[in-house]
Amino acid sequence: MAAIGLTSRLVTAILGMPPLFAWAKRQARQMMIDRAEGMGVPWRQIVAEWRSQDLTPDLAAVENPAVVYPDYYTTSFHAYAEGNLGWEPALEVEVAALAVHSRIFPEGGPDGDARLRGSYHQALRARLPQPPHRILDGGCSVGMSTFALQDVFPEAQLTGLDLSPYFLAMAHRRSQAEPQRRAIAWVHGLAEATGLPDAGFDLVSFCLIFHELPQAATRAILRESYRLLAPGGILP
Repeated sequence: MAAIGLTSRLVTAILGMPPLFAWAKRQARQMMIDRAEGMGVPWRQIVAEWRSQDLTPDLAAVENPAVVYPDYYTTSFHAYAEGNLGWEPALEVEVAALAVHSRIFPEGGPDGDARLRGSYHQALRARLPQPPHRILDGGCSVGMSTFALQDVFPEAQLTGLDLSPYFLAMAHRRSQAEPQRRAIAWVHGLAEATGLPDAGFDLVSFCLIFHELPQAATRAILRESYRLLAPGGILP
């Protein structure tokens, strides 16, 4: 255990050196791109298509200028120096998810993400006594989890909450491009203090979120989630 702790501290110290961190970041991102394109997901083409669009109206539609970002959210994250607060991570998050989740199942492939979410929804349905009418998707990112929940519960009113206005701008644009879907409310704010009304949701869902949070934030989010649940509501 001592050796593991020493190795961890050494790696942290090395990555704390800006040139080495920049190199590691580029390598990690390139690895995801190569994995995605190697299994038939055209990462560069998809990102270029998104980049060609003017998303500033969508950003203006969802951004809450009163939001104060916690320290844990303003640091470098994944392969991006700006963390989640920028266009590059927003444009790439979906293709990155397809690449990362492709190896969850033994046979691999781009359907790994859909299968992972499907297994979550299967477990979720088993716990629900009846379909929820009001769902909060916390940490909704660019809406992948929100749209998936809507496919499972098409009659429900969905609210997607995220701390990145850039991610939400992408989600907003995607929902505008699919008018056949029920309208989704996109909320820019902290999951720890949403500002949403008490007992407003039958289901509060967080998919692939808590492993990326510090413990104090996780505890605060769980407290807030229980405040948001209606009587008989579910927090999986």
